[in-house]
Amino acid sequence: MSISKIELEQDGDLHVEFDLPTPRAQQSPHHRTDIVAKRTFDVYEDKELQEAARTLFRLLRERIAVPDPHRVEIDCMRCKESRCCREYDVFVDEDDRQRLAEHLGMSPAAVLKKHLVERPDWTGDYRYRLKKLRDKAGERCSFLKRDQGSGRMRCSVYAGRPTLCRTFDEHDCTLFDDDGRAF
Repeated sequence: MSISKIELEQDGDLHVEFDLPTPRAQQSPHHRTDIVAKRTFDVYEDKELQEAARTLFRLLRERIAVPDPHRVEIDCMRCKESRCCREYDVFVDEDDRQRLAEHLGMSPAAVLKKHLVERPDWTGDYRYRLKKLRDKAGERCSFLKRDQGSGRMRCSVYAGRPTLCRTFDEHDCTLFDDDGRAF
C-alpha cells in the first residue's frame, strides 16, 4: 500500500488517499488498476496525529519564513474577488492581536471583543480567529469592506493585517495562474 495524497482541513479532518494493489483476478498483462481508497481521521480526537501534525506544521512554518526568490509579491490592492478573505479562517496569534490593536488604536482586549473569536486551531499554535460576517456573497472577514473609490472589497486593516494574510500563497490568489505569473 502506498499513500498518494494527504490533506489536512482547518477543521481537523485528515483525509488520506492510498493505493491498494489490484487483486490478481482483476489484473491482465495489458491492464492493471490500483484501487484508490480513502480514510478520514479527526486530528482533534487522535493525540498521536495531533502531535505529528503540530511538529510538521512547525517545521513547515520555519521553512516558509525563509524568503523564496521565486515567490511573486502579491498586491492585494489589485484583487478581483477577495476570495481569500471569504474562504479561509484566519488564525491570529498574540503578535497579530497586538499589531491589530496598534493599527486600530484599540486595546488588545477591545480587539478581542470586537474582531476576534477565541477558538483555537487544532495545532494549538493560535488562540484566536478573525470574526466573520455575512453579506449577499456569503461569509467574509469582518475587516473586508467596500472601498469607496474603486467599489471593490478591500482589507480595511491592510497595514496591520495578521501574519496569515501577509504570507498568503500566490497560487491561491485569483490574480495569478498556476505558475505564479500575473494574469
